[in-house]
Amino acid sequence: MADDRYEPYDFANRRHIGPSPEEMAEMLRVVGAKSLEDLVEQYSTARIALIPSFFEGFGFPASEAMACGLPVIATAAGALPEVVGDAGVIVPARNP
Repeated sequence: MADDRYEPYDFANRRHIGPSPEEMAEMLRVVGAKSLEDLVEQYSTARIALIPSFFEGFGFPASEAMACGLPVIATAAGALPEVVGDAGVIVPARNP
């Protein structure tokens, strides 16, 4: 789903060319689920799942998101590369 508000980071010049951090804060929502029903509701209203982990033991958040049909962007940490595989995007865990 294309959205003109989302533009890439210019890594060559180390500058952000998309929304400002303030604008991003308005677009993102960090949530925690207290029950299975809450978790399912959160996944059903999400557009993407970001899993920015430095250590992920079993990859449950990524597998749950993928089971709900969400695109996943995850860090190359713990079991995430094996869990996500070619079904999502894997990025370095400590990319500046």
